[in-house]
Amino acid sequence: MTIRQVGATGIKLVGVYFAASGLIGLARLLASFGVPKMEGFPGAGEMLAANALPVVGVLGVAAACLFGADWLASRVFEDEDFGLDTLSRRDLLEVGLVLLGVSTALGGVPALLQFAGTALWYAEGSRQSMFSATMERSWDPVVNGVLEILIGGALAGGARRLSSVLDSKPVADAAL
Repeated sequence: MTIRQVGATGIKLVGVYFAASGLIGLARLLASFGVPKMEGFPGAGEMLAANALPVVGVLGVAAACLFGADWLASRVFEDEDFGLDTLSRRDLLEVGLVLLGVSTALGGVPALLQFAGTALWYAEGSRQSMFSATMERSWDPVVNGVLEILIGGALAGGARRLSSVLDSKPVADAAL
């Protein structure tokens, strides 16, 4: 077993997490069909159209993690042997930091898709009068999503250096 294979397994686990989150979001969307139409509120079809893009985004991230895990792991992890006799705390810490970084970065994608979906929804002719007011209130999730992507990418990219700093023992002494 190699470090790359262990990393791919971890990325697939992240995909399972996002798949579960997407299914929960999908269930929420489907539940909107059970809500009776009230005066002044959008109907179930309009709610579905307005909120479907983030759910699609989460499910897209899940599919990318589940089906692209080997490709992503080949870009991030080395193909070194993962023997338990040579396994160190630093190795485990590095793999954990990379996986945490990937998970954090992917967590920002749905917020950006939500913003894009909202912008498209209010850009339609009859709702253009509400576009500016709605978009002004939507910047916080966009900034948070971009920050999640940047911080997650930096964490995944700097995992080796960070694991060396966090586990300052020599690698030979740090073996399990």
